[in-house]
Amino acid sequence: MKHRGFSFPFFLRRALWARSGLVGLFVLAGCQVAPQSLTLHPTPNTLVYSYIITNGMARGHIMADRLSDAQLMTLASADHTALMAIILAAHQPTRRNFDLANQAMELYLSTIDEAPTAPTGAAVAK
Repeated sequence: MKHRGFSFPFFLRRALWARSGLVGLFVLAGCQVAPQSLTLHPTPNTLVYSYIITNGMARGHIMADRLSDAQLMTLASADHTALMAIILAAHQPTRRNFDLANQAMELYLSTIDEAPTAPTGAAVAK
């Protein structure tokens, strides 16, 4: 019989592999535990970036759908409120100002979602 390079009997080899696998699993589990202590705080840059994306969504909504004058005014008012709240949070970065900016962004997004969509000219022509 040829020597395979491993002198343990077959059942002990499996136990050794299982133990190695468990050690590897515990090491990987430890890697997953570490990010829980990491906290992310909003910055003025993240608020501005969110505003730019939301503003693009509003522009696309205006271009794709027919909105009434009242809907346009509501959308413009929500846009202005969000922009002013973000500027305030950028110049005075307190927790309260960040919360106000987040609330204004949520209002802006809900205003975009609430505006009913009317059929565009191509859909009406059919």
